[in-house]
Amino acid sequence: MKQLSLNLIKILGLLWVLCQTAEAGRVTTDPAHTDRKMVLGVDDVLTITAEEYGGSVYTQISADDEAAVCSDGDGDVQTVTFGEGCEGKMVTVTLTLTHTYEDEEEGEVICTEGQTFTYEIYVPKLEVEEISFSGTGNQRIIDASEAIATTGNEIASPEWKKGESIQKPVCYKKGSSPTLKIKFSITPDLNSLSKSVKIKAIASQSGNNLTYQNKDLTLTGTEATLEDHTTTSTLSAIVYKGSFTATWSISTDSEASNWRTISSTTSTPLLCTWDSPIGPVTKKRLEYWCDKANGKSTVDSIVTAIGMEAVSGSHFSSAGLGGTTNNAWRILDGGNGDCRVLALLMHQSLQLIGVTGSTVVLIYPRHASWNGLEEPDHTKMSEGETGGPSGSYLGYYAPIVSAQNWNNWEGCCKIGGKYWMGGEGQSVTNAFNVLKHVSGSERATTRQRWSGAANMLSPIVEWPAGTP
Repeated sequence: MKQLSLNLIKILGLLWVLCQTAEAGRVTTDPAHTDRKMVLGVDDVLTITAEEYGGSVYTQISADDEAAVCSDGDGDVQTVTFGEGCEGKMVTVTLTLTHTYEDEEEGEVICTEGQTFTYEIYVPKLEVEEISFSGTGNQRIIDASEAIATTGNEIASPEWKKGESIQKPVCYKKGSSPTLKIKFSITPDLNSLSKSVKIKAIASQSGNNLTYQNKDLTLTGTEATLEDHTTTSTLSAIVYKGSFTATWSISTDSEASNWRTISSTTSTPLLCTWDSPIGPVTKKRLEYWCDKANGKSTVDSIVTAIGMEAVSGSHFSSAGLGGTTNNAWRILDGGNGDCRVLALLMHQSLQLIGVTGSTVVLIYPRHASWNGLEEPDHTKMSEGETGGPSGSYLGYYAPIVSAQNWNNWEGCCKIGGKYWMGGEGQSVTNAFNVLKHVSGSERATTRQRWSGAANMLSPIVEWPAGTP
């Protein structure tokens, strides 16, 4: 009596042993696939073997997609290789018997020439639909269109979404390792079938690559979410405004040796601060200053980049904004400010970028004594100077922005041994040099005067003797 080996599952006297082959080698599938439905990947190979004790069962194989390359001719082993064109499709594979087999003793026909067996092979295509960013060093951003705004809706995850014309920015301090949550769509619908795959990614921050090692993901239905995809790589140690671009890859074999690039490449606006920001972190503020300090890798270079912009004469107006803390941010909305407001803007902007240690100080004109030359931020006049006309106080005229302006003090942002002078767009190394710059010998037309009837022709009020 002839018997056909069916590898423990008998289908009309036949057992079809199903194997999945990838470049890494052969992986035997679960013989429980009695419904002959399974999930394979691009370049995987389906092998169907039919053997008879003492002989062979001859078959031919075909597929309904030309990208599925089938064995050629009769044989007891047939294969199908699923090419790139099969991705995103369900491919029907048909195995056809080419001979009739009969049990000679029983006179029973076991299988008949022309008899067919069909297999539904799902070759999933993945696309990135959403990415959410988190992890140590991540800073949530207030979505405010004006720099003056301190409240608003926080930019929510997911920050990247497929099809969005403008993606939401993410913010991290330098040297962070972003954690990602990725939602993938799956085509075709795998229904109740499932497939274990591995996902990895290479992300780039302006040439600095971050490697996201392979992580297991189970595919089923029409979508799958990869939680907490982490990296040991870090963002560059710079202030940055640019993009976080990621290329994703998938492996369908158990040894994770055969990788294919997923079609979706994602690019998310990325803002990197020097350290954790201080103060309300709004989109407009952060984008503005990360751009001005983009690529800077030392505190000194960051301070210089921000200082030259924040205290620039282009933002100055003696009739500009008052000295309240919040008003300083209006300058980014197109306003102007006096020297104190510009110094406040620099101070607050450095804190926003994560650079600490700055203060706002006022440098006063001096006559009777050097005491009170440098004072904390407040609004007193001439700091106890006496000797002028009744009811007057000491000030000076300074030709700032091509105009003669009466000044009660010079507002400065002080950091790292430098005094950044509001409206001057530059720094000097001590308070006396500030006074010399704005009211002394460095400018022939700039001198101290008593207020009241003071004008540029009033008698010059000299400094105290010596130096502070």
